Amino acid sequence: MNKSTALAFCFFLLLLRGTQGSPLSRTVRCTCIKISDGTVNRQSLEKLEIFPASQYCPKVEIIATLKKNGEKRCLNPESKAIKNLLKAIRKDRSKPSS
Repeated sequence: MNKSTALAFCFFLLLLRGTQGSPLSRTVRCTCIKISDGTVNRQSLEKLEIFPASQYCPKVEIIATLKKNGEKRCLNPESKAIKNLLKAIRKDRSKPSS
């Protein structure tokens, strides 16, 4: 084996070694940075997303999307008002539709 082949082979092995440990995604983190303690009117909600705690984010995240302007707001899952909102939404969903 000549020197250039050996050098190319070593370079190739170094490239493989560097790629094995790289993570699949570098943006894995909590979505909510600022949490609102305020209340949200149920009629103004377009969408309500609940993300349970995971290995990437240790806290439950609740994200409300508002109908009026599409604004997304992170809600405090420990707030009494938000707990009541979630309870009311679950109650509405459990009612049989006519």
